[in-house]
Amino acid sequence: MDLRHPTFRQRAIGAVILGALACLVFAAPSSAGKDKVYYLDYNGQAIEHPADVFFTANSGPRVLDIGWRRWGSDKAVGRGTYYSNCNCPDDFQARAKLTLSDPVRCKPKFGTLEGKKIRVYKRGRMTLKRDGAEQRVDIPTGYDVCK
Repeated sequence: MDLRHPTFRQRAIGAVILGALACLVFAAPSSAGKDKVYYLDYNGQAIEHPADVFFTANSGPRVLDIGWRRWGSDKAVGRGTYYSNCNCPDDFQARAKLTLSDPVRCKPKFGTLEGKKIRVYKRGRMTLKRDGAEQRVDIPTGYDVCK
């Protein structure tokens, strides 16, 4: 085998270039070049793709065991179980879909990332079925604590 043969050199260089490109493509994270997007809870904690979302400070209505798709994109969709947790005759639970959208820049007024420039979702909506009827309600995303 003659290593000085131009065809061999061209093939070797091509293989090295293709290998390097493959490494770059497969090693790059899907959110390359994008800032992280957070959900700000009522306690001021900045969380990426939260597993649980509470609609009061630390009890009451909530969605637990949330699995997210497309977190960090313009629209993230999570599915989990809603618990009304009201200790009343109307107490119930149901499958819930959370949709968070429109990431914006924010400087939280308090909490774990107070004063730091971050991105949060501006809009939130929950969809669930109750007594056979689909209900939609706007939910907080933490955007309201931004400066």
